[in-house]
Amino acid sequence: MGVVEKDNYIYEKCKNALDATFKKELEDCSEKGVEISQECKSFYKNKFRCRMFNPIDDTFDGWWKR
Repeated sequence: MGVVEKDNYIYEKCKNALDATFKKELEDCSEKGVEISQECKSFYKNKFRCRMFNPIDDTFDGWWKR
């Protein structure tokens, strides 16, 4: 495994762990009816902002192209 592949692997592993942590926080807070942390809010805000400009679905052409 080369350096770039190893870095990408580590990055993905950390990103998935962080995603799981915030997902659990979101579920727990929703269940209890309490507000989520600012860190969690920022994570999801950035996550959805990135998906808007880098859609997962290749057939999506984006609202900005219309």
